[in-house]
Amino acid sequence: MYLRRFNGCAAQNLDILVGEMRIGSKLDPKSYDELRALISEFETELSHFSSDAMLRVLGTLWLFMGVNEIHEEFGLTSPLKQTTYLLGMLLNSPEPRIGRDLGKSEMQQLFNRVEEIFDYYVAQFFQEIDGAEPERLAKLAKTQIGMAVILDYINTPRISGTHEQVMKKLDLQFSPFDEYLENSIGLSATEIRSFISVIGNQLQSKVDELQLLVEAKKNLQAQMKKLGTSPTSDSEALTKQLEVIEQHYGASVFSWNHISKSALLAHFDQSKIDSFWSFFTCVRGRTLHLVHPDDTNILFTKPLVQLDDDVAAAAVFNQLAHAAVAALDDQMRTSPVSAKYFKNRDRTLESEAATIIASILPDAQIYQSLYDSPDSQFEHDLIVSDPPYLLVLEAKASTLRPPFRDVLEGYERLTSDFSGDKGIQKAYNQAERVSSKIRAGIDVPLYSKKGEVQAVLSAAEFSHIHSICLTAEDWGYLATCLDLLVREEGGPHPWAPNLMDMEGFVDALLHRGWGREEFYRFVFERQQLYPRVRSEDEMTYCGWFINRGTLEQLVRAKGAVFLSIDEADVFDKIEAEQRGGPKATYDQSAVIQALEERLPTEFRAEVERRQRAAKKRCACGSGRMYKNCCQKKEGPQPKRTSGTTQLSGSPLWVARVNL
Repeated sequence: MYLRRFNGCAAQNLDILVGEMRIGSKLDPKSYDELRALISEFETELSHFSSDAMLRVLGTLWLFMGVNEIHEEFGLTSPLKQTTYLLGMLLNSPEPRIGRDLGKSEMQQLFNRVEEIFDYYVAQFFQEIDGAEPERLAKLAKTQIGMAVILDYINTPRISGTHEQVMKKLDLQFSPFDEYLENSIGLSATEIRSFISVIGNQLQSKVDELQLLVEAKKNLQAQMKKLGTSPTSDSEALTKQLEVIEQHYGASVFSWNHISKSALLAHFDQSKIDSFWSFFTCVRGRTLHLVHPDDTNILFTKPLVQLDDDVAAAAVFNQLAHAAVAALDDQMRTSPVSAKYFKNRDRTLESEAATIIASILPDAQIYQSLYDSPDSQFEHDLIVSDPPYLLVLEAKASTLRPPFRDVLEGYERLTSDFSGDKGIQKAYNQAERVSSKIRAGIDVPLYSKKGEVQAVLSAAEFSHIHSICLTAEDWGYLATCLDLLVREEGGPHPWAPNLMDMEGFVDALLHRGWGREEFYRFVFERQQLYPRVRSEDEMTYCGWFINRGTLEQLVRAKGAVFLSIDEADVFDKIEAEQRGGPKATYDQSAVIQALEERLPTEFRAEVERRQRAAKKRCACGSGRMYKNCCQKKEGPQPKRTSGTTQLSGSPLWVARVNL
């Protein structure tokens, strides 16, 4: 599965809550004490269930259902993050002597409680915005951006991407430090990769056996149905066969997600197994106490839960590689070789970007790590000369720091990260140094670090100039909706994907038999979608294009639009086809829903009331229209723009965060 960011939406949606704040409505969430009581009750309830039963039920759920299916069946808004939170809360308590039964109804009740906790926890972040109108609107704009990022952080897995992408990251980013890792944790990155492969094969073998038993059971039941209810020798034989299969099925379903140290001895030394066990397994009742949905959850770095001295269970079938990347990143960031690690991370990002670009633009000239001045100032990561097209790609490997729980304080941290030396704004500024000169008709020489001219970009050759700000990690809304924070430098907004998303998109283009023309069409059309078309995931824009071959419908759409995360399902279909599954199908229908349709009725009514008031004579007695008199003194008011409600001066359209 292409592990995307998240899916669904919390019961109290961002657009509704922000809308209520705009018209002065008071939120009425549970108090923090009530929330803590709710969490405490949930923890007590979980303490009665055995780890093995819970892991088996959730593991089977993830094995046979996708994100959207879990969302629709059980009402979870962010299935991976919420099921992992549930398991993390389970680990707070010791193992019960006798565990309670865990059926579908019990599971649904637990899911309902998780949903309630997430809803009320999110509500804690909303602050009433008071003060004079100009100051209130400025705070509100910051609150909207801060809330979008907080909701993203609460509901998004730390590491995303396909299993293959994450395994490649494990190789490129950590294998150069095998010696350090061997000395510090007893395992090298290369050895960890081998463990993941062996365990993955063992689990896959069990899953394959389970699926064969399910098919055999269905076939026998179909044969027995044809024979009817009268007992015959054939029906008795089939009944015995079915009993045997059900026994095997029962044994398999109870242990398919088990990993044993003894089974690993055929592949690894005992000392290596012990090191792996220590680094990637956790013990119930002995973990860091989890309380809030955004607290550090040990399962994202130690995804295997020990059931006894020899056996551990996998919480999610394919998450060991993702956990390994997260755990090793934590290890390396605070290590004595952290400076070398960050340098290698930066170099890897640039190298991978060049490889991806070369795969879709094989005839283009790609320049790496050159300068636009002879004194080694203003380095550019990648410049792609492909007349009449010019791409200036700047790569930033830093991550967005976790947001503060105080939204307004968190906003200041966000802007600092976004505009800092390792942020998207800096990448845009760097790219514009070249792009703006070419647009102005000025030739740009490119220099090596020694000041030697390596190439000259002739402005006359380029009529289509595009900037790409590539990040190593996902920056969420701040990247997909650049207009929230980016300061324009004269050119169009850049495209700001992360590495895995760009790789997945290019792979999908090639899978469809597309190439240069389609790639440039996407980049050009994508830049035209700011600020009207919203989504929290870049893969929704990419998925729309892969399905239809164009973003033209979105470019021409009137008003503001929100893209459903379902658009990215096409990448799962393509991956399934590449693994030998059914041929991918492409949905070319274009259902576009305006954001305004998602706004609460009372907010729309208030906006319309203010607009009508602006057209009347001012109450101060000046004789002038209100909009030309006291309204100016009160600061910007909500105004109608192209059928979409927006606060004048606010960088964020009212947007529903589809968590």
